[in-house]
Amino acid sequence: MNRKGITRGDAIVILAVVLIFIFSFFKYYEVSATISGGSDDGDFLGGGRSETQGWNAWTVNFYPLMPAVVLVPILGVLFLIIGRFVAQPDKPVMGLAPRQWAIAFGVTGAISGFFAPFGAGGMIGDMVEDLASSRYGLDSGPTVFAWLMMVAGLVAALFLIIGDRIPSLAAPLFSPVPQQPWGYPPQPNASGGYPPPNATGGYPPPAYPVPNQSTGVATAAPMAGVPAHMPAPDGAVVPAGGTVASPQPAPAAIGTDAPEFAQFWFAVPEARPLAPTEGLSKEPVATLETGQWYLAVAPHQDGVLVEVDGVRGVLSNLSGIQRGE
Repeated sequence: MNRKGITRGDAIVILAVVLIFIFSFFKYYEVSATISGGSDDGDFLGGGRSETQGWNAWTVNFYPLMPAVVLVPILGVLFLIIGRFVAQPDKPVMGLAPRQWAIAFGVTGAISGFFAPFGAGGMIGDMVEDLASSRYGLDSGPTVFAWLMMVAGLVAALFLIIGDRIPSLAAPLFSPVPQQPWGYPPQPNASGGYPPPNATGGYPPPAYPVPNQSTGVATAAPMAGVPAHMPAPDGAVVPAGGTVASPQPAPAAIGTDAPEFAQFWFAVPEARPLAPTEGLSKEPVATLETGQWYLAVAPHQDGVLVEVDGVRGVLSNLSGIQRGE
């Protein structure tokens, strides 16, 4: 039940594969021919002239260069993204989890891209050099884009392997934004700013006009006894004159001696299960993975209550967790 979303390491992998796809449309291999002597009638090159012929990675004559160097890394990225957003990323698909398929495709593409510049087009260059007259100077070989594709493939494979093993790379690409705590929206103060949330993660209730006992002029003050997460009582009616009818005092909060709990983000040092909140079943409802931020929403007698993808469970082992700032 852990959907991490795109991480920083994933972004590097995606960028590298996008560059491979773009570079594949440029010349991957080229042959240059130059006349070294005079020209005769019928020669396709005049004296001192040179021509260059190039082919990109999508050339049919270079098959299977295109699927091995271009399509295989793209399949790796697709499996990487699928593994980040499915409900069960560790569930095997034909024997391997989606991320394992991504690593397999990425490494295969990197190996193919490493050896391809030394082999792709080599046969064509050798044939042209053997058939050409001694008067022609020939130069054939991979272009700079072939080497750039090789480097990009190696980078993609490297970050696929180490992406989840280094905390800075396993962190989400976009920091998780905590949801608005249940209660009143923040109210601007006199200076135009907004007060910080209280210890429970909520905001104080808006001010209601109440009469001053000495002057009789209505002033803005919060209603007494109203917790931050409750609306104003039905008895509090503000007439057009600006004064408020005396409402019935709200009952005092029960259990005020209990310590207040503030929601917080945290990360775990290793995979830890979430126990169900009720029932006799001990089967974990979710698993917390490393490199992901989770929100502790409420205290629990056995630890803290954590919500993951709409499912709530109890984390009892709080040792070594990293709290967010």
